[in-house]
Amino acid sequence: MAAVTVDGATGCLVIGGRKIFPVALAQGPPPGGTTPTGADAWSEVAGAGVNFIRTRAVQWSLPQIDAQIASEKAVLDAAAAHQLSG
Repeated sequence: MAAVTVDGATGCLVIGGRKIFPVALAQGPPPGGTTPTGADAWSEVAGAGVNFIRTRAVQWSLPQIDAQIASEKAVLDAAAAHQLSG
């Protein structure tokens, strides 16, 4: 896992030694999602400069917890495959 710090001189977020200007989506596309033209939705989001996503707000439920965790993991895996942080 990369170290995350704040550059004291500039206030810039630094992840793994690289300065990052955070651009985030409140909700990323679904895993395997496509654009209206059929392109990979995650590639389009990453190509537009987004580098962080917030995963879906979930009302956690003990009877459904395994499925909910699997769903969140799928979103995070899709984000990571396109170099986005969740």
